[in-house]
Amino acid sequence: MLLYPPARVANGSNVIISEQTDYPFADTITFKIDAETPAEFPIYLRVPHWCRNPSVKVNGRSTQAAGENGGGYLRVSRAWKSGDVMTLRLPMEISIRKWEKNQNAVSVDYGPLTFSLQIQERWSRYGGRDAWPEFEVFPVHCVRGTPEADVVDELSPFLQGATLIRKRRYSGFFETNLEQVLKQAAPSTVTVVGVCTDICVLHTVADLRNRDYAVVVPADGVATFDAPGHPGDLTQRYALDHLRGILGARVIESANV
Repeated sequence: MLLYPPARVANGSNVIISEQTDYPFADTITFKIDAETPAEFPIYLRVPHWCRNPSVKVNGRSTQAAGENGGGYLRVSRAWKSGDVMTLRLPMEISIRKWEKNQNAVSVDYGPLTFSLQIQERWSRYGGRDAWPEFEVFPVHCVRGTPEADVVDELSPFLQGATLIRKRRYSGFFETNLEQVLKQAAPSTVTVVGVCTDICVLHTVADLRNRDYAVVVPADGVATFDAPGHPGDLTQRYALDHLRGILGARVIESANV
């Protein structure tokens, strides 16, 4: 929505337009006019691209507004006076967007809003005072008993004769029997693959190196995500450099696997 600050119009009269709305969670915006003296001037109302049938009322009566629907402006020109009330209604409809470059994923929109599945959160305090605590917030994910925690079909054949250890935190060692399994197997090298490179992979490799295991990380076998404040490509390069340069893991390219 546009802002409507105090302004001088017509013959230089001072006019204040106040706006009241719950948009984008409601479809109605109400404007109240406070004019020093009655004056004739136009008011332009922005119409979002998704809105096909906007409507305008002045003092409770429908008013013809010139302009374009969906991505343009409506122009309401008349003699305004203090106490006039103009209402802009932007009816919202359900619409669908398809993202062909993202495996044909679909977004469901309602006007300016996009629906999403509820994401449970886990809040972990890491600092601050009781009055102003600081938290890390993580979505709850890979909950046991849900499809997210299942082994993907491509890896299922490798389960035969293997030991499946269900991880609980960033590191595969946290509250698991991985340490005992490794001591019994006594591997000369541990190969680590998975996601995310800068979180679970990095913490697990750090714990392996702290136990003096030789670690190999195939660069094409690990990945991370792209999000605001977390650029995927940059974070991936940082994590691989940290694994290699700080933790001493052997990071190998696909041609050398």
